[in-house]
Amino acid sequence: MKILLRFLSLALIYFSVLYILSCGGREEAEEVSPTELVGADPSTEITSTPEPVREPAAEPEPAHIIPDGMVLIPEGEFEMGSNNGNADPDEQPVHTVHLAAFYIDENEVTNGEFKDFVLANPEWQKEQINEKFHDGNYLQDWNGNNFPLGEREHPVRYVSWYAAMAYAVWLDKRLPTEAEWEKAARGGLKKNSIRGATASISTEQTMVSISA
Repeated sequence: MKILLRFLSLALIYFSVLYILSCGGREEAEEVSPTELVGADPSTEITSTPEPVREPAAEPEPAHIIPDGMVLIPEGEFEMGSNNGNADPDEQPVHTVHLAAFYIDENEVTNGEFKDFVLANPEWQKEQINEKFHDGNYLQDWNGNNFPLGEREHPVRYVSWYAAMAYAVWLDKRLPTEAEWEKAARGGLKKNSIRGATASISTEQTMVSISA
């Protein structure tokens, strides 16, 4: 009889432990949201959405640095040539030309500036220039290497094309194209002829003016 009672007691303790363990498992399971259980897809991995990569802001274009004493002729189109009956055949008819931006001297080359050039380059002095580089009128108003008295700041005159080109190279510049010269001389105006304009000297981006 005692053995039977002891057996029943042990069985009661055993079932009590099982009941307690099963209740604890249900409490842990209840901590999971029912919605999460229903919507969960065991075949899908949970991944985070990457943030969009922001492209670096474009750097602003550097501002034009205009050389001292020069002005900018902006890029664009202009009407070149003339329909005037007195215009040369190669100037007719008026036509549209597009040019890149360039710079031009605000003032013409002076006698004083050109004298600095001929003193630094004796081969271009009035008495030494090669006859094939001028037409006989080269610096005709000068006395040797001296310009007319009191005319240092006056535009230099009677300069041959070859001398003008040499002067431009001396300044690390170049002569302009006909279109560049005409656009600068027009000053943005639409007219059939250009009066009082002078020839020019330029680099790929800069020009200086020199009277012929």
